[in-house]
Amino acid sequence: MSRLWNKLQAQAWPAPRACIGLEIAGERLIAIHTELMGDVWSVTHVAEERLPFVPFRGIPRAEEMSALAQALERLAGSQHQTQLPIQFALPDPAAMFQVLELDALPGTLHERNALARFRLEKEWPAAVNMECVTQPLGEDQGRALLLVMAVDRAWLDCLRSACRVAGLVPSVMDMTLCHVFNRLHERLGEEASGGALLVIEPHAWTLLLWDNATRPRFVRTRWRETAAVDVPDHDAIAIDVERLVRAYVLAAPERNVSGLYICAADADLAPLATCLDTRMRTPCVRLSLGQGLSFAPGVEEGVLSLGALAAAALRT
Repeated sequence: MSRLWNKLQAQAWPAPRACIGLEIAGERLIAIHTELMGDVWSVTHVAEERLPFVPFRGIPRAEEMSALAQALERLAGSQHQTQLPIQFALPDPAAMFQVLELDALPGTLHERNALARFRLEKEWPAAVNMECVTQPLGEDQGRALLLVMAVDRAWLDCLRSACRVAGLVPSVMDMTLCHVFNRLHERLGEEASGGALLVIEPHAWTLLLWDNATRPRFVRTRWRETAAVDVPDHDAIAIDVERLVRAYVLAAPERNVSGLYICAADADLAPLATCLDTRMRTPCVRLSLGQGLSFAPGVEEGVLSLGALAAAALRT
């Protein structure tokens, strides 16, 4: 399977004519409503709630679950037709990403997940408190590839409880990176020898490197601290990206990164692209999640939440 289809919670739905993408972006909850208008999907409504805390950081408390539920309920009330598929985009730094290279792939999902948990816990003891999902990615150089993602179980339970209290039933819970990668998959697949995708939002940035079969092979994600609003961190991010790409390519002779793609809102796009162009010595490719979508009057793509937009634009 070439796409990332890991879902931390899923429920079957009939083919919808509308959808809500809901992102947890730092202390912000952002909902984007898309609706099929004739033959074109349109972004019709955007709503936002601010929380007095940052989900998926620290240990969840009962009062935080209550505040999250109230914010979700207000968001649901602000949307048109609330009985819709709701696709959550979770913050990437809340997850551990790893691609395991195995002699052979375990035969069952239970065995794959058990092996993934064992390997994660061996390297990171904190993984014992995380919920783990896996996806086979095929073979490379005679080795079976297994994508592993793990997210703090306490926070997932907190979010699920908040959704129940708010009367919401999520159809998908996935990381923001997965929604964005799936949304851009066809475009990224044009880079036949492998490439890199940088997704940057006000609260976090994530770098994904893929191989010549458009399979994820490496992910690194980081929170952006609030101080970055006043002190730009674009050059520091560009330095990290350059270092990570070089280390990835040098680790194996068959690895190649022939293109660097960047997906960002307007505030970060130009300054970060300039820093990357200078350091990488080749222009990076700026990508839009809005291709094929229309936008209602007053809704501007360049300022929208990437995770919420990608989640709302995906049809599952």
